[in-house]
Amino acid sequence: MPRVLKLGVFCSPTNFVHDNSFRLFFVLLNKLVNTALENLKLKIMKLLLWLILLVICWPLAIGLLFFYPVIWLILLPFRLLGFAVEGVFAFIKALFMLPARVLS
Repeated sequence: MPRVLKLGVFCSPTNFVHDNSFRLFFVLLNKLVNTALENLKLKIMKLLLWLILLVICWPLAIGLLFFYPVIWLILLPFRLLGFAVEGVFAFIKALFMLPARVLS
């Protein structure tokens, strides 16, 4: 029987599984569950902060609910431009490294 942490995540799959593929599966499952828990904690923290803002200054909190998607839409082209620029830099790097890869 595996040892289980408080959050239900396998902490040591090597004690009960001797096959490397199962070990890799449980390690990846552990990372996936921990990442999901961290994302959930972050979302709950954002919600609590917004609720505190709602109690302290409700017009600002309601304004944030409206303006956050608008600001996200305004910044979306810059995010797409960033992906394009990153791709161009990766292409230039590959172009400069090509002679070294051919000679090695």
